[in-house]
Amino acid sequence: MADVATLAESLVINELLCYLQNNFSKSTVNGFVTAISGFYTVDEILAAKCRIYEMVKQAFVACDLDTADLPRCMMR
Repeated sequence: MADVATLAESLVINELLCYLQNNFSKSTVNGFVTAISGFYTVDEILAAKCRIYEMVKQAFVACDLDTADLPRCMMR
């Protein structure tokens, strides 16, 4: 069984990421963008985007890939 501290470190609570995970394959691009931009605030979208970037960066490090190859996380 996983250690509680390790599980708590990997637990991410983000409603937008949950929506993405559960509805990505069911939506068209335009419907997806409309739903996200109409319901979520800029801060919520930015937080989800930064979290995805952090997870990708961790995956690069875990696979011994150079993180310099990652594009920078743009804040728009």
